[in-house]
Amino acid sequence: MTDTSTTYYIFQFQSKTAENRERAQKAGPPFLIDWKEMVMKKTGKGESRQIFDRPVAWLGKIDMHATTLNAGEVSHPPHIHRAEEIILMRSGNVQMYIDGKYHKASAGDLVYLSSGVPHALENKSNERCEYLPFSGYHKLYLPRVAHWNIGGSFNCPAYNRSTLRA
Repeated sequence: MTDTSTTYYIFQFQSKTAENRERAQKAGPPFLIDWKEMVMKKTGKGESRQIFDRPVAWLGKIDMHATTLNAGEVSHPPHIHRAEEIILMRSGNVQMYIDGKYHKASAGDLVYLSSGVPHALENKSNERCEYLPFSGYHKLYLPRVAHWNIGGSFNCPAYNRSTLRA
């Protein structure tokens, strides 16, 4: 046991479509990927790792990748998606352009972007930032999100400690 703090997130979604277990089974079994084993692709603005991109039982597809954005870079010009998107900040301090306004985000923050909302991420700092964009391709209800700090506090009314053991 160490005194190092660990943070993890639990997402719970409700799909507006029926479950399709056959689609999920065809996509493959559950898996665990070590960060060091993920293929890292250099980009003109930093680097990227594809984490997950496949069909699942409740959604047509889930896509999640990790992006490292160099200091002073913009992820891309403001754009929109048909799907909702969640961005989890792993490190750094950025400005999120969301629907004409700027919002600050830093390590541990979670940004929820509704379908059709113009957005972009700007790294205005002198250091690289890392973030995890996550999209589900079918309409989702707004997720309930738990933010849990091991050795720290837990503050999310949608969850309790017994829920985290599942």
